[in-house]
Amino acid sequence: MMKKMISWMGVMGALISSAYAASATVWSAEDGNGTVPPVGAWYKYPTKTTNGATASFVTDSVHGYKTLKASVSATNESSAAGMGFAWAKNEGEISLAAYKGVCLTYSATSQFRLEFKQSTISDYDYYGVVLNKSTAQKSVFIDFADLTQEGWGDAVDFDLTAQQALQFAYKQSLAAETGNSTTNTIAISAVSLGNSCGGHAPELIATETEMDLNEGDTLKLDLSKVFADEDEDIVSYSVSVVSEKAGAVKLADSLYNKTGVVNLVAGANPSGTASVTVVAVDATKKSAGYVLTVTPVDRENPPVAVNDSYTTKEETKLVKSTLSTGVMLNDYDPDDDDFVPVLVSTTSHGVLEFNEKTGGFTYVPDKDFFGADTFTYQLVEIKETDPLTSDVGVAVINVTNVNDPLTVVVGDSTMTLGDDTYKLGDTLVLTEDFDPTTVVIPVASIAFVDPDFVGDAEATVNVKTSGVVKATYLRKGSNHLIDLFPVDNAEGIAKVTMFAVDGKDTASVSFYVKVTPVADPPIAVDDAYNVSAGAVAKISAAEGVLKNDKNPDNAKSKLTAVLKDNAGAGKVTLAADGSFTYESVDAAEEDMFTYVTVNAEGDTSELAAVILTIVQPPVFIEDSLPSITKRFANLKEEFSTRQIRILDLQDWFTDEKDKGKLTFAVRSEDSLLNPVMNTTTKYFVLGSVKNACGETNFILTAKNSRGGSVDVAIPVSIECVNDKPLLDKLLDTLYIGAGVWKDTIDLNDFVTDPDGDTLVFTITESKTLAENLTWEQKDNLFIAESKDSLAKGTVIRFDVKAADSTTYVKYTLVLIADEAPKASIKPAIAAAPKMNWQSAILANRGAVALFDMQGRVMWKAKLPVSEADVRNAAAQVQGRKILQVNKQTWTIK
Repeated sequence: MMKKMISWMGVMGALISSAYAASATVWSAEDGNGTVPPVGAWYKYPTKTTNGATASFVTDSVHGYKTLKASVSATNESSAAGMGFAWAKNEGEISLAAYKGVCLTYSATSQFRLEFKQSTISDYDYYGVVLNKSTAQKSVFIDFADLTQEGWGDAVDFDLTAQQALQFAYKQSLAAETGNSTTNTIAISAVSLGNSCGGHAPELIATETEMDLNEGDTLKLDLSKVFADEDEDIVSYSVSVVSEKAGAVKLADSLYNKTGVVNLVAGANPSGTASVTVVAVDATKKSAGYVLTVTPVDRENPPVAVNDSYTTKEETKLVKSTLSTGVMLNDYDPDDDDFVPVLVSTTSHGVLEFNEKTGGFTYVPDKDFFGADTFTYQLVEIKETDPLTSDVGVAVINVTNVNDPLTVVVGDSTMTLGDDTYKLGDTLVLTEDFDPTTVVIPVASIAFVDPDFVGDAEATVNVKTSGVVKATYLRKGSNHLIDLFPVDNAEGIAKVTMFAVDGKDTASVSFYVKVTPVADPPIAVDDAYNVSAGAVAKISAAEGVLKNDKNPDNAKSKLTAVLKDNAGAGKVTLAADGSFTYESVDAAEEDMFTYVTVNAEGDTSELAAVILTIVQPPVFIEDSLPSITKRFANLKEEFSTRQIRILDLQDWFTDEKDKGKLTFAVRSEDSLLNPVMNTTTKYFVLGSVKNACGETNFILTAKNSRGGSVDVAIPVSIECVNDKPLLDKLLDTLYIGAGVWKDTIDLNDFVTDPDGDTLVFTITESKTLAENLTWEQKDNLFIAESKDSLAKGTVIRFDVKAADSTTYVKYTLVLIADEAPKASIKPAIAAAPKMNWQSAILANRGAVALFDMQGRVMWKAKLPVSEADVRNAAAQVQGRKILQVNKQTWTIK
């Protein structure tokens, strides 16, 4: 069933009245794209075999036709192939409502369907028409009113305003028709839009072939009355004029293709005749010609005054006093008769002196005038009988503006402030934090003047200050109003300037305002905190009640907080620096205390209130402690890092509102551990501290969104590991000098123990030691003297073993009977090497102190003390300790 539902979408009136546009070429093999061209390249479909259909372009190098070979299935009803072009870019739309239809020139080996792709049709059931096959190129006009859908899709109105593409389709349904094949070759040579296929040439309808043209007149030839075209597709005209006397008849302009009118004028003193030829050409290049014989008629012509224009600057004389520079420079007489100028009207904004013989003149603009000034004149022929006069000529003098400075004129310097009257030179006096007030100055007293202002234009007035006060400006009636506003706690002298700006220049007047100081008390601002129930909240000074308080008169003045009313439910301890502690009560939900702020001068603020919102903190699940401590069991000194997901920490706590949404912080209070809450990796990391061991803990803080928090101490035991003694050198040399020698060497000078353990030394006697020295060992001391005088260069070498409870090291001492080389380091025995701490604490003067790893003093005493005293004090401190004896330090366990 065929469907025909053409609505034309708002262009029905145009169709009824047949008010169509002229023809428009779309594309032709001869000329390519026309006035309504396809956008982009032609396309084919399908691009690959689909439903048994294929499409391929065939190159036509002879004619340039757009040729497609389309093959479809004989049985598949969905098989279709074709080609086409888009009207607009990116699937855009154009309107074809101005045209009646399309003219197509084509050939085809079988029938095919011409289809109009429409944006409002989505199922491909486009409007179109089936065209018969033709072995030769032929032209067919397809009227839009004859288009239909095929009928297998949804019924949609034909919309000429929503056209996207034109397609040439071959389908299985056509291949099934008698006489058709499954293969069709379609060749397109031309596509155009219009009322028909443009078979009619322009027609000459003008009958008049001769006309007269008086000199000075214009012959207007209306081309719509010269030619007619049934297709209404005339696209251009050409005009040529051939005169017997050169210039006797000529075109007045070349706008006839735009205006449709040929304007002809006669030259000066014409004679003979002229042949005017007009040719009209339509869209299909058909044409018609018209030849008109024009006879120019010579007659007496008046002179012609051509309008003039001059420029001068403001207040600058314009001199055009000669014939070659005056108004007659461009004037003429068509008959070459002589003429003179006559002034008709003079200028309005300056003084004009006009020479009525030469047309020269001088002009002086009025003071401060700028803009256009004019005078008029006529030309009169120099004849005794019937002299002709020209039309009035206009000379325009453009006076350009020269910027004049903006000035302020003070007629009366009086101004008022409230009930008081002042002069501009006076200083207005106000007190600190004054109520806003207004300074009134009559406009007539102070005027901003600029000669460049035109009409009601005037300068823009505003006000500014140098500080201490703020100011705004308002013009109200006949007064300048300057409102003054205080700057909080500011005092001093301010300069208030009322100024005007004209775009380039500024002019101003000023007066002064003195603001006298007033003693202001400190200001205490109310505060609010969230505190945890059942715990002691500690608020630091940095976050305390003085954080937002101020002293207006001296920002650097020290403020002190003084408690006035203690909390009702809990107890507040307020420090002078604003820090405080609060012992909350589980049952309370809110509490409050008040305080005042006192400055260094003794001034007291108004009472301020501190609101304490008591928040239930997260609750630690005590039953989880064994599994937690198990995670940190079997730790040894300098253990490897332990990690726990922060998400897993949520399971250690409960919270009435934020279960699973708590935030965490962690710290160590004795520096034996290095705990870190890494929010980037989302892991809690427990790290070791070098040489730290013993019983300790880390503090885990869980906080909810309401500010409630709880601290939980997680115990950790770190097993101490004995550290091996450390040698300065494996071999050390001492120069003891030649001759008789006796001395004591401290074996601790060559080895240290990281744990501060007392070392046990063992000396292995060597041959050179036995031969040259008599020696004995007392603990860490090697006491020796030479058996005989030592010969210079004698070398005594022996080994020493230094052992703590589980480990040991060995080193070699070399004693040389000689003086130390000058470039060498002095012998260690003469350099007073650093003692071990056991020796240092035996000194008779000075002090000894024991610190934890955070630098806190845990024990101190005057020297001398015993080793037992030190070890007893160290036993009271977990992990590593720092022992300081006078200016020397040791790390001990």
